[in-house]
Amino acid sequence: MIQSWSSLRRLAQNPVSSMLVIALVAIVVVCNATLFSALWTLGGKPLPYRDEAQLVELRIHLRDIDLRVSLAPRLLQALRADGRVFAAQIGFPGALQPRDGNGRALQLQRISADFAAVLGVAPRIGHAFARERTASGALPLLISSAHWQQRYASDPAIVGRSERIGERDYEIVGVMPAEFGFPTPAIDAWTPYQPEAPERAQDAAGGFGDFTVVARLADGVTQHAAQTALQRVLRADPALLALDPDGSRGHADVRSWRARFTGDQWRTLQLLQAAGMLLLLVVAASLANLGLDKVLARQHEFATRRALGSDLRGLRRSVLAGCVPTVLIGALLGVALVPVGIAVLRARALLPDEFPLSPSIDVPTLAVALLLAVLLTAAAVALSLGRRVLEAGRAARQRALAGALGRTRKVMLVAQIALSLALLGSGGLLLRSADHLLSSARGFNADGVLLTAIDLSAVTDAASVTRVRDELQERVRALPGVTHSAFGDMPPFSGSEFITEVRVAGSATETAQVSAASITAGYFATLGTPVRGREFDGAGGATGARVVIDTAFAQRWFGSRDPLGASIEIVDAEGRSSSAEVIGVVPAVKHKALDEGQRMPTLYQLIDDPGSHFFLLTRTAADPGALAREVGELIQRLAPAAMLHLNQPLTQTIALTLASREALLQAVLVFAGLCLGVAALERAGTRTRRPH
Repeated sequence: MIQSWSSLRRLAQNPVSSMLVIALVAIVVVCNATLFSALWTLGGKPLPYRDEAQLVELRIHLRDIDLRVSLAPRLLQALRADGRVFAAQIGFPGALQPRDGNGRALQLQRISADFAAVLGVAPRIGHAFARERTASGALPLLISSAHWQQRYASDPAIVGRSERIGERDYEIVGVMPAEFGFPTPAIDAWTPYQPEAPERAQDAAGGFGDFTVVARLADGVTQHAAQTALQRVLRADPALLALDPDGSRGHADVRSWRARFTGDQWRTLQLLQAAGMLLLLVVAASLANLGLDKVLARQHEFATRRALGSDLRGLRRSVLAGCVPTVLIGALLGVALVPVGIAVLRARALLPDEFPLSPSIDVPTLAVALLLAVLLTAAAVALSLGRRVLEAGRAARQRALAGALGRTRKVMLVAQIALSLALLGSGGLLLRSADHLLSSARGFNADGVLLTAIDLSAVTDAASVTRVRDELQERVRALPGVTHSAFGDMPPFSGSEFITEVRVAGSATETAQVSAASITAGYFATLGTPVRGREFDGAGGATGARVVIDTAFAQRWFGSRDPLGASIEIVDAEGRSSSAEVIGVVPAVKHKALDEGQRMPTLYQLIDDPGSHFFLLTRTAADPGALAREVGELIQRLAPAAMLHLNQPLTQTIALTLASREALLQAVLVFAGLCLGVAALERAGTRTRRPH
């Protein structure tokens, strides 16, 4: 008790030194514990599903364009025919965003009726889907625990309640557990998947890419075996076989369900964790220096205590007791700041929004924080507990020891500064790389462009879809500040891609695959893409009668010849060809990332009817963020059942692809600054203290 009181009194007598130690320890703990919590959550923390390691997502890898896409309902049915590899499968399209009777939007997921059983999660209240319709004829509805609490005030009698959502009647049959979220935590409710007429038609026509399939592997089945089984299904599908006769384009792709969410964030977090460990080494060296300095400052005290009969064990306990309180306070402060660190990671887009779990201060994180505190305490006292240090009573020995320690301190300080400069140099290289990406040619001008992805599949009447689409464009063009607008099916950074085959006169007779975009008049003006020749001037004429090609297309098939006025043949999925005249050439655009390599050549076709799934591009002289709100409200008024999968400035969409790079750059510079700050603080804290 006396020794503890003495330690606290010593802490109060040296507030600057004590605060320095507390700050250093807190910085190390909050940085490393936060990053560990994120990595543990993404990579090791069990997901809220039964045997989640057996859950895999099945996709198609289009290798020619390096794009991975989802499957289709017919492929799900083919997979269900063979139960040797996959014990069970579930499928679902994108979530709907209808409004309830009070006008509040919710995220509604249509999904295979047996999804709860496949995932091994039972409702906390009520039951899972028993059939596709309830006894009353309504659609069954499972709701999330959060939605139950927020919308229904945790009403225990919720089961059996009827709800009008969008244009359909539902009956609530159960409430899912609080920790459950699938495919993302944002989903408010689930209902059995029953395809609409346009979806059935698209599936029958051989469409794919917009229907996610998740399977549970059978016992003992590896992902490689699952990939082989999926490849067999893909090669047996007539539509896919027609698009890829020799199997060179599409390849089965199987990944764990967890891997769906990690992406680039995982690699960036690992690099940041490495930087955090470097910071740990720097701070450990600083604490060792501070510990040595404090012990040398107490040499007179130690000599007196030795003369009075104290042994080395007692002196070592005294040194340890002097270090533990400050390190413990710093560790507790660091742990308390972990939620702030997690919030920073989320704000910097270093944590996937759709991951089913959120990082938190759990047992593994606390264990790491405790381990860091122990390591830092050891660093602070290890070099200070040697017999030579504690018994350095004579002046000559003190001076010799002080000289040796001083040289050691200088070497460690130089190493810290060198490490800091290395991190700053790395940050400079990252900054140069980022600047190069931002200044590289994109083929379009994203400033002032709003990108909106619209799904009108819930509007089942084709005439109504056309009316909504035409009225939408007319009203958008009338909004203040809007200068251009157009529709398209694969604008830059939309994540959408379509392929067709062409033959070019004067080249090899075999067909070649190219990327094919369908657009309406004004598309290039909206994107700010320069056109050599002429742009489409309006709808009309046979689809494909005129095309615009990009420079990659022109270089591959025309070389030094002028392609304007040339004729190419476009081959459809049935092998029929139609002739088209090249009326313009545009730059090759960056489509997925600013640093992507050579893309597949692209042609653009004029389209009269964009269908029920399309992108609206709008150029405004005002703020595209404010325009996004107006466009969203306008779409809601024209078609309450419409879904907006995307509605944000194109610059923001592009920025999201650079978020991990930007966060890594900022983190490296922050760590470099922290290392320099630690060295400066240590130097300031030790200059005025000299061994007696």
